[in-house]
Amino acid sequence: MGRRTRRFTYRLGVAVAVSVGGWSAYRRWQLRRGGVVSHTDTILSSQPMTRDAKLQQLRSGSSPENPFDVLIVGGGVTGLYTAVDAAQRGLRVAVVDADDFASGHSSTFPPLLPGAFPYVQRAIRQRDMQWLRRAADAWQARTIWENVAPDVISSEVCTLIPSARASELLEILSAAVVATLMSPFFGSWRSCSFVRGKQLQQEFADTEDKSIAAVVVRDTVVDGVVAAVSLARTAEVLGATALNYAPVVKVSDREACGTPLGKANFVATVRDTSDPRDAQGAASPEISVYTRSIVNCSGAWVDEVRQQLPAGPMGPTPAAIGRYQRTSYLVLPASAGWSDGRLRCWSGPSRALMASSTSYTFSSVAVLPWFDRWVWVAQLLHRSNAFPAEVFLVVWTVKIRQLFALCFLTAILMSVVRSATMFGVPGFRCRPEQGICIVVYIHHCAGSSGPSAVPWMSDVVLEGYHVASGNEHPHVIHVYGGSVGMSRLIAERTVDQLLKNSETFTAEEVKRFHPCRTRYLALVGGNTSLCAETDVNVASTPQERIRSFVREKYAVRLVDVVARRTRVAYSSPAEAISSLPVLAEVMRAELGWSPERVKAELDLARSFICGITTFA
Repeated sequence: MGRRTRRFTYRLGVAVAVSVGGWSAYRRWQLRRGGVVSHTDTILSSQPMTRDAKLQQLRSGSSPENPFDVLIVGGGVTGLYTAVDAAQRGLRVAVVDADDFASGHSSTFPPLLPGAFPYVQRAIRQRDMQWLRRAADAWQARTIWENVAPDVISSEVCTLIPSARASELLEILSAAVVATLMSPFFGSWRSCSFVRGKQLQQEFADTEDKSIAAVVVRDTVVDGVVAAVSLARTAEVLGATALNYAPVVKVSDREACGTPLGKANFVATVRDTSDPRDAQGAASPEISVYTRSIVNCSGAWVDEVRQQLPAGPMGPTPAAIGRYQRTSYLVLPASAGWSDGRLRCWSGPSRALMASSTSYTFSSVAVLPWFDRWVWVAQLLHRSNAFPAEVFLVVWTVKIRQLFALCFLTAILMSVVRSATMFGVPGFRCRPEQGICIVVYIHHCAGSSGPSAVPWMSDVVLEGYHVASGNEHPHVIHVYGGSVGMSRLIAERTVDQLLKNSETFTAEEVKRFHPCRTRYLALVGGNTSLCAETDVNVASTPQERIRSFVREKYAVRLVDVVARRTRVAYSSPAEAISSLPVLAEVMRAELGWSPERVKAELDLARSFICGITTFA
């Protein structure tokens, strides 16, 4: 190599290093916590509007000449973050959900939010470097959650991933090193720890498979209930109308021959199902909502909502969801699921264990921390081509819209216990009489039409979601898939699609809207987390906490308080049933229930508790 060539190579290397370093520093500066904009004390201390006021706002807030800019169907974390993003940009937004805003993450949804480790491991195992981009998105999303809602998450969870084979150990060690080196580019330094086999054998002496070593990964627990409530409150502060227990039952075109710009393209019929006596009947009040566009964020019910929409110019497309996967969870005290020893790097009340390290989502056996020093154990996976409503005792019928049912079948419980024992989960010593409930979470899977009919299904597999626009109607956006950690990014890309790729808004209107700033927008009301070991309001009475649930946290039914499973709800089924009359009396005084409504609420709550009780 000549002298000039060496000099050129050296200068080129320096230029590349400086460019990469500058780009990394800029990206890290964009994720700084100091850039987050906090709300004023007046906003933080204000209470949401009453349900009657929001119903009136939804009823009178839109007309054919002055419609909402977007109606978001589905009030999960993704739908609520989409409402926050759209309202922050200056759109007139209404978001409705068929159930409680927190239903997707109350009592059932695993709260663990992994970082980059599982995606790096997939990249190594599948030899697909695209998973590294997914790992970078995971680190970035986790950092943003820590910035905008620091009290909603807890980063003190240590996940132990043992390995019984040398090849698997090399894989998880490589994944841990790469994930650790990536972390400072997208947030704070997050290191992984190594545990020797001798320490594992001392910790778990009674297991069948002897682990040769393990890795301890530091994960994050997201309080999905508080996150959903905080997002709903933030959307309302920004001017959006947020209403739960308000399913969309019908959507009609405003005019068949076209609609002038700025006018309503759809009229959606929204039904008020807050009263359990009218939840399934035609007696529920209905409201006509005029809107220019619709965003469908209804999860696995996205096809059902799509069928309610008018036929688009391109005709119907194949259903994206063709089958369902059910995962059974056993909830039991942490004392029943842990060993007596303590590893120095794997200590504290928030500990998780993965018996299979292929991916957190597809672990064969997982023991993860839950609320109030309890844990849940996941094992069984069942597949079916139809929603398995006939298999389960669905005691809360509206819950089925949010994709989880609650099951009391003892056979599933014993199958979980037998499977966990067969796999030799380290530290798992389950006594069936200690189990409170079985929770069955139902995941939707791709349809059987094949990639040719649903060409974007590969995006759902790789990215975890897909935003579809303009296929059936130019004013409708469908969101498939999604997760809690990536909800903000999904919301940003959904609103971008709505503004740029749909025919709803003109170029002049898009220029007048604000750019997306949700990564710097603090959430309202995330100061009390269910994951916390101590409650800041522990000195207040249970009655005061119930009133706070009704006034500030969108609790509409008695079963909402029980299903969220906080300290105001229950720590055992017997305690929950005995406390129902007191809880119902407090909510009756707050919401003005009639005696008939109180009786219906009590019956529904008792059925709910009996349905999740494993041993009555």
